[in-house]
Order: sequence, then C-alpha cells, then structure tokens
Amino acid sequence: MAVRHPTGQRAHLESGLAAIRAYESELCGHLVRGLAEISGLQIYGITDSARRRERVPTVSFAVEGMAARDVAGQLDTQGIFVWDGTFYAQGIARRLDLDRRGGLVRVGLAHHSLQDEVDWLLQVLGKLPEGRRRTSQ
Repeated sequence: MAVRHPTGQRAHLESGLAAIRAYESELCGHLVRGLAEISGLQIYGITDSARRRERVPTVSFAVEGMAARDVAGQLDTQGIFVWDGTFYAQGIARRLDLDRRGGLVRVGLAHHSLQDEVDWLLQVLGKLPEGRRRTSQ
C-alpha cells in the first residue's frame, strides 16, 4: 500500500536524516582522529578522512597488550559502554590474529552522542595501563 506524504513532509524528513548523517559523520571523524593519536591502539576499518562518507559511525579497535574484554571492562568502570568480541566474524578475527585477545572493542555513535562523550572516551583510553598515552599530550 502506498502512503502519500503531505506536501513538504518528505522533504523535512530527508533534511532531518541528512543532518543526522552529517553530524554522526563529523563526530565519527573526531573519534577516529583521537583514537589514531593513542599509542598502542590499532583502528580497524576506514580511517582516511577523504573516505569518511563510506563508513558508518561505528569504530572497532584493539589495544596492544590488552584483551578486548579487559579494555571494555576498564571503560565500563568509567561509565563508558562499548561492545567487545568477534561479532560473529570469527574467520576474519583469526585471519587478523585477533581471536587470541578476544576480538575487538567496538564503539557505536548515534545522533544523540555528544562530543564531550567522545572526548571522555579518548581521555580514558589514553590513560589505560602500561603507559599508553595520547601522543598529543
């Protein structure tokens, strides 16, 4: 069944969704740039800012010397909630040698995420054990 939209409603919806995509993309770019500055942290996925439109605002990473579950646990103690694991991609995890450390940590941003929250995540990650610090500090 086709639903007719009142005049202008579709345009407002498309405009709103475009604004959400732009906001999430910019926030994700901020996250990726910050993660790239953290010593011992490896980002998996697109990191080139010129290709930012090709990715969703979800970022996976691993921290050298730490199991994904341990990183997630450290973040949890600071009120930061992330996912850890192989996300049903065990073959890829094995091929990337991530299965031995429990996979990856995954952060998902959305239209309600704030830059202050991303900054807090970056700050906590930069203070993980074994001397890992943001290189810009």
